[in-house]
Amino acid sequence: MEEKRRIILICCFVICWGNLFSQTYTLSDCINYAYTHRTELQKQQTSDTYYRKYHTYSKIGLLPSVSGKANYQFSSDRQNQLTQSATADLSSELVLFNGFQTFNSLKQSKLLKERNKTYTEKIRNDIRLEITEIFYSLLLAQENIKISENAIQSAEQQISLITEAVKAGRTSSIDLLEMQAQLEKERSNCIAAVNQREQNFIKLKKAVNYEDKQTFSIASVPIVPKVPPNAENLFLSAISTLPEFQLTRQDSLFAVYDLKRVKGQYSPYLSLFGSLSSQYQKLPAGENNPFKNQLNDNFTKIAGISLVIPIYSRHEIRKQQIEKERQLSDITLDNKQIYRDVYFEIERLWQEIAQNQENLETIEKRYNYSKQIYEMRQEQYRHGVLSITDLLIAENNMKNAEIELVYQKYNLQYNLALIEFYSGGK
Repeated sequence: MEEKRRIILICCFVICWGNLFSQTYTLSDCINYAYTHRTELQKQQTSDTYYRKYHTYSKIGLLPSVSGKANYQFSSDRQNQLTQSATADLSSELVLFNGFQTFNSLKQSKLLKERNKTYTEKIRNDIRLEITEIFYSLLLAQENIKISENAIQSAEQQISLITEAVKAGRTSSIDLLEMQAQLEKERSNCIAAVNQREQNFIKLKKAVNYEDKQTFSIASVPIVPKVPPNAENLFLSAISTLPEFQLTRQDSLFAVYDLKRVKGQYSPYLSLFGSLSSQYQKLPAGENNPFKNQLNDNFTKIAGISLVIPIYSRHEIRKQQIEKERQLSDITLDNKQIYRDVYFEIERLWQEIAQNQENLETIEKRYNYSKQIYEMRQEQYRHGVLSITDLLIAENNMKNAEIELVYQKYNLQYNLALIEFYSGGK
């Protein structure tokens, strides 16, 4: 009795230990894991800190500048009379007007901070698309393994029946050899399917940047057909939700501010300035003027206003303006192309889904018919009115139809996941 209790405890421990180190991840689990562990997103956190500080320092740039200067020098005259002197200066400048260059630079720094957040969302979307594609490919590979395993089991059963028929003299050994060859073919297909699954599983672990030691499996996704919205409504939804379009607007606005900043160099430069300075000179022997008195006597205060008007800069500003205008034109054309590319992709996707949904029922019927034909061919073969070759043809037709059916189902479900992505679903 004690021995049985010990065995039960050991079994419970093994089961719990296995559950602890083997998890089942859904598609959402994989995406959320990647959001936490992908290096690109970790780098974006550093970039976000940098651009926030950069924007703060840009605002501080509106304050006056302050600088200090001090020097100590030696000089001598023709009589080699050595003179030592020292000066100190504290100056400040406040820009009143510079063609709004400072304000446009400040707007750019704020836009860079916002753009970095938008770019982070784009990275998250790219990761989501990447993982979604691999996830459904892995599910499809697992279904193909099940099909291959069923085919192997069916071939083994046929070999068992044919072996008995050969021993009884009801059929020739050629049929047995053909079925054995078919079994090896199915085993080869199963090995290829397993390899495909393992390759996709490695891709998934790489996509999520998997760091844990315990293994995991993936949960199947229920295939629920949905009716996608029309392409126009889906495109309008994508415009309002996808970060790509927000990035295009931010890039265009940044280029506009950049062009304004360059044009601001044509404007006069107006500033207030002021300084405080004093100096001290070490007098020759016999002369006495204390250090404090010299600093007080030589103390100078200066305040004024400065106006600089650009007259001719050898077309340096013009060259910068032409370059910024070219960049703005290129960004505008690139943005238009992004809109077209997304629209065409949505149109293609919507058309493919509509076609898949129409064909899915037909493919299911073809598979059911192929299965019925194969079962009827099996009965014919058992009664000796059908050759083994015709039986294998019927079996291959059923298997191909099943593979195509599974592919169509998961392809449809993957495309529906893309529709949900473009419509702003999480």
